[in-house]
Amino acid sequence: MRRGAFILAIVAGILLSACATERKVAREFVSNTPEARFLLIMPNVVFKESLKPIGETHIENPTARQKDSIAFMESDFIRYLPDSLILQLYIPPLLDEFQKLGLNVIPDTITGKFFQDTGKNAYIINIAQLQLQEFSEIVYDTEEIDGRYYYHEHVLNGVHLNKWVEFQKLNSEQKNPMVFFAELTAGDQVDGFFRKNPQTGQVQYSYKMDTLEMGDLHQWVEQAGRVHARYFFDFLMNQYIRINLSKKQIKPRYYLHYDRENDQFVPVTEQRFIRIREE
Repeated sequence: MRRGAFILAIVAGILLSACATERKVAREFVSNTPEARFLLIMPNVVFKESLKPIGETHIENPTARQKDSIAFMESDFIRYLPDSLILQLYIPPLLDEFQKLGLNVIPDTITGKFFQDTGKNAYIINIAQLQLQEFSEIVYDTEEIDGRYYYHEHVLNGVHLNKWVEFQKLNSEQKNPMVFFAELTAGDQVDGFFRKNPQTGQVQYSYKMDTLEMGDLHQWVEQAGRVHARYFFDFLMNQYIRINLSKKQIKPRYYLHYDRENDQFVPVTEQRFIRIREE
């Protein structure tokens, strides 16, 4: 085993042992998922925006709205993704993942089933907004060779999927729901390196580019549905951990993600919902 891999294995072992308390409570949650009902309110539209600079236009001094329209029409991806297609790709995996995680989530297309028995454990998950943002960015691959710095510039294209979710208990005394945000990104991937020719002394740059294509985006949107379902499950699980450890006057040190495929709990910092408004 290489030294780097050995060190990573040690760090992983330390993390797993350090969050043993949280993992034990998390296991209780997974083994006894809540019997609550969740009504999923789905959006009718998907907002789209291109952040790329626009090309030359015959419009003199275009307004901000005109610039947005031009940028959208010049986009490589989002103008070819109608709202209906995005939702058809996104919603079924979202619901399927909820079911596999053991959550009773009912789509708003069959609300009658939800309101048959709301009881005290009924909640509303409102997907307040979905947004696609197309962008481009300049990145530099750099390396120092023989005391001299070399760099190569790449222009990479990508798309953000932004999601805002409101979560609230049905008939709650709290007027304002909790609001969560998550951002997922798909884009070009580049793998490059500099190499000095031992014969000539010249430094050459080689790279491979994995370019984002429309088929990739379709698969990515489908996967995003599953990822967001897991984010919500993780939120519920970590709330359960926090409440149960607080009874023992223990504050959770880690936010855990439940890896359903491998039945494991993993500490995470970024792969999660960000709460932007409390109850």
